[in-house]
Amino acid sequence: MIYKNIVARCFYLTVLIFILGIIINYGVDFVRIDSISDSIKEHELRTESFSVETSFLETVGGNNCDVLDRNMRDLTKELRDVGSKLGSYSGFSWFNRNDFDYLKRKYFLLELRLYSLVLDLNNECAHPYAVALFFYKIDDAASENQGFVLDSLGNRYPDKLLVLSFDKDYKDEPLVSFLINQYNISDAPITIIDKNRFEGYVSEAQLTKSIDYWLNYPDPYSDNYDFNYTINAIGVNVSELSGLIEDEKFIDSWAKADAKLAVARMTGNRSMICDALPLYDRAISENTGEAKAILYETVSSLGCGRNRQAFLLEAAKVWRSLGVEWRADLIEGLAGRHLVSLKVSPYHIVPQNYTKSWNQIVIGRSEINIDKSDVIVTQVDRVERDWLGAQLNQSPYGSGVLTTFSERLKYNSSELSEEIGWHEGGRLSQMLFTNASHYPAVGALAVLKDGKWYAPDDTGAFRFEVPFDKIMYPTTRFLREDIALLIDTHGMNMIVEQSIRNNATAVIACCDHPGKIAAAKYMSDKGIDVVCFPDKYAYLALGNNVNIVGSPPVDIEGDSVVLGNRPMALHRDERIVVVNGSETPYALWYYQTPANFMSALNDVSGNGLDLHYVQLSDFNTMYLAVQKAEELNSSTIAARVFDSQDYNDLKSWLLQSSENRVILFHSSPYPYGIKLFNEFPFQTSFDDPNPIFRI
Repeated sequence: MIYKNIVARCFYLTVLIFILGIIINYGVDFVRIDSISDSIKEHELRTESFSVETSFLETVGGNNCDVLDRNMRDLTKELRDVGSKLGSYSGFSWFNRNDFDYLKRKYFLLELRLYSLVLDLNNECAHPYAVALFFYKIDDAASENQGFVLDSLGNRYPDKLLVLSFDKDYKDEPLVSFLINQYNISDAPITIIDKNRFEGYVSEAQLTKSIDYWLNYPDPYSDNYDFNYTINAIGVNVSELSGLIEDEKFIDSWAKADAKLAVARMTGNRSMICDALPLYDRAISENTGEAKAILYETVSSLGCGRNRQAFLLEAAKVWRSLGVEWRADLIEGLAGRHLVSLKVSPYHIVPQNYTKSWNQIVIGRSEINIDKSDVIVTQVDRVERDWLGAQLNQSPYGSGVLTTFSERLKYNSSELSEEIGWHEGGRLSQMLFTNASHYPAVGALAVLKDGKWYAPDDTGAFRFEVPFDKIMYPTTRFLREDIALLIDTHGMNMIVEQSIRNNATAVIACCDHPGKIAAAKYMSDKGIDVVCFPDKYAYLALGNNVNIVGSPPVDIEGDSVVLGNRPMALHRDERIVVVNGSETPYALWYYQTPANFMSALNDVSGNGLDLHYVQLSDFNTMYLAVQKAEELNSSTIAARVFDSQDYNDLKSWLLQSSENRVILFHSSPYPYGIKLFNEFPFQTSFDDPNPIFRI
């Protein structure tokens, strides 16, 4: 009997203790839930404050990067504390499971919200925070150990690392499921830092190496761009070209640095980009004014652990001292001082119709005169430098003007005709004997909008479209993924702001893109004389009353140079043979220039010309146009001269009769085009967008 009483008492005592434990655990659950809820509320309030503060600064102006630095340590610490409490408390909860699941969901949402904020600000602050996404399994030893490693790293990099942890099996929040599917998480633990994926347990040393590389990542905004785009399109051997660039004899530190940058990008050697930074530092000390500002921007763009904000602010200070307020404001915005505001307003040009009757069209009457009083602004590419021809041996502000370019690597001396020279550099060298002033337009900005790039006008509005291949020069810097800094400028579209700011009286650049001739029209409207040597799209300026000449002859008259002034009359219903070109092989499309112009001229004049097109499907086939002219008994050919074969075919035809004439398009950039102009001054004309209509 006594034994039974003892057993009964023990049973009741056990039940009482069990019930008491349940009651205590139930009460403790509420305390735990309240503790976690308070932590989440505090974190929500701080996150909301952070978000409101950044939004407010975007409106009124301020430094979002400073806000990020000021808040991130507390935000990440609070988030880790909440995660730690959830992990330890929820495992012991007998009751209120739904409440803990609700708090867990709120915690994950807080993580995702902070993740979004950091990604947005990283774009403006040059990746100041690495983000580690940690996917774990509950009750998994490897996940738990990996969590300890990440906690240690979070304490080691309190101002540089954000660790976000997610239960890989959590299904209640769609955004978490989306993230898990996006990263293809099927097992755990998995840690993702930038583009590096670590599966299973990974040591602290391994993750430290990855974090350090990310924080010092070279050229952070260029990852999605292919700097061999143009090289591959042309068919140049990357190894040979990069070797030639490395073997150059460099004149200055800027040139050495740019060569390293170009080769690094062409060969994929990112560490070489960081090697270029000491050379850029030296170049900063060697330069002043605009050049110094562009070099500060350069260093800010290349990562490698440099203080992006500091270099941007130095650049902005220089721009402001030069009176370039719009650029100073933009650069300060990139430094996080205020919201970056980009005004993109594309500028276009179309031919204008001539509505009156006519019997004769005179082309080639336009002329531009250059003398010692002129200020000539040019593009950099094919004037100061030529990366595609392995000529990066001087800074873009160098004093030497090049006259041969990539052609020098493949043509013999006869075809090369160095004494005449090629492209914009060759023609500029003919003008500089006048002692006219010359300034290269260096460091244009371009922004990406709806898949197209645009360069600015003189007010900082981005208006002139830039073709993608010109963005993809290996010397281009990226201040942001959608903001390019163009060092080796190429085209009228890239030189507008610098030309107007430097009070240019004449500009020389390429016009083989609609955005380039639109820029030419804009500068012409500002009273600047515009010389388009490559002139494929000059026809868009027809009838716009512009100070533009396309691929003109270059005549020296005393102490000055005359560009143009080769009048030629075309009669109504006159048979004219017009050269056209196919899209392949590469660059044959420039033979389309005569067809573009003559077709547009016929359209705006009411279709009074009798045009007969000859399609060229390969180089060295100009004889087909001559044959067509002879067949039709035509005395006028609209053509392009590129090489000696084009020159010889047309020269033979011109020699047959003084009545035979050639209108030359896209020809004066080339030695044999200049030769034909010089040898037949009374039988040649050029791409003149200002035709004169006569009764």
